[in-house]
Amino acid sequence: MKYHLSLAVPFLGTIMGLIAAQAAERSPLSLNCYQFEMNQSPSARPIRLESAKSERWCYYRFAQNAKKYVMAFNADQDQIKAELAAIVEKDSAGKTLDVVHGSLNQGDVTIHRIGTSGINPLPVPLDEKPAQPGIQAVSAKITASQTTSLNAVADQLLSAQSSQNQFQFKIKEGHFETTLPQTQWPWRGWWWPDKDYPLGNGDGSPLGKYDRLVKAWSGRNPQSTVWEGQNHSLANLEWGGHCNGWVAASVLYKEPTQTWHSSEINDDFRVSDFKGILTEASYCVELAFYGRRYDTHPGEKLTDISPDLFHAVLTYYLEEAKKPIAYDYVWSPRVDNNVITGYTSDISLESPGKYRVKTAVLSHAYDLKRNEKTGVSSPFWRKYEYYLYTDASGKITQGEWLGDQPDFLWVPLAPAARCAYRNPQLDLSNVSRILENAGVRLE
Repeated sequence: MKYHLSLAVPFLGTIMGLIAAQAAERSPLSLNCYQFEMNQSPSARPIRLESAKSERWCYYRFAQNAKKYVMAFNADQDQIKAELAAIVEKDSAGKTLDVVHGSLNQGDVTIHRIGTSGINPLPVPLDEKPAQPGIQAVSAKITASQTTSLNAVADQLLSAQSSQNQFQFKIKEGHFETTLPQTQWPWRGWWWPDKDYPLGNGDGSPLGKYDRLVKAWSGRNPQSTVWEGQNHSLANLEWGGHCNGWVAASVLYKEPTQTWHSSEINDDFRVSDFKGILTEASYCVELAFYGRRYDTHPGEKLTDISPDLFHAVLTYYLEEAKKPIAYDYVWSPRVDNNVITGYTSDISLESPGKYRVKTAVLSHAYDLKRNEKTGVSSPFWRKYEYYLYTDASGKITQGEWLGDQPDFLWVPLAPAARCAYRNPQLDLSNVSRILENAGVRLE
């Protein structure tokens, strides 16, 4: 991940004054913005074919009720969103005392406290990093609309901080298990392979119907099928497809469950059409990435993701955030994304500071054929075994795999404002308008 430091602007005049005016109890200290290049992608395509996704994130420092905070938030969209923001409480020495953030799950936003567990729910550092040589400065200016939503989100996060307990990441002997309710399991959907690009091959394909309907509305054919055929049609790559899009769509949004007849084009949008369009629209989303994708580069660490990070992400998101986790279970350059909605762990102490952990994750995969079926994806178990090591205080310091391991974990956060490897002819406002006919609200 590369980042670009903003110009040093400790007090931004009108902007800081507006922020202060809208939040009387809040004393603004500084606002700095960075441009990040996200070079980790969960897409089911060779990573060399994906362009780095560039995102603008800002850090707003403020004081309130004799406490100091730094708020990290994404500034690429018209509104600042809780699911793309986190607030870190600091002591006088700059040490982290608490972290609170938002989470989007099937259309609903919830707020959670991470405490000092070390989990980062964002794709960028929770606090600014020191300047590095040769990095480009970006503007720290935000719009009036962003300022208003910034204060609203800050109020929302701080309100939850005072009413929730901190998450505690500890390890002890015993049997532990957590399963999310079925209402939060991913819905059934196809992976829409690149080969023969069925997602956009012909007027009767999901994107073909999208193009025809948008043309009926606007008089212009967006030609999303043309882009799909040129960019998502790797005939020689058997594993290339849209499994990451299915994962993100089924985690972030409610399931389309009904057919809709469009009088404008005199054709039906079936369940699979809606799901296909939503899958492509979710091919590139804002996400938190844990570990590093294995791509056979010299010097790559083959044991990444580390077992301690794997265990921490598993317990935090399933126990506290109550949100599914995506993961690539294939430990190779090939990517095959599944979803985790539960786990069981049997933990035994083998020697002081050394724990043996046997964990099984409740997993869900995509359908192998296109169909019109609805409901949750059928679950199955996948097992892992590893050591976790702690220091004298009981803090987990590292881990060691004892066999098979996943490649990486990731958590879909929200729709992306822009992305080079999502179909650019698929306008999210048009997608939202179409999906409303299936009872799905697109953020």
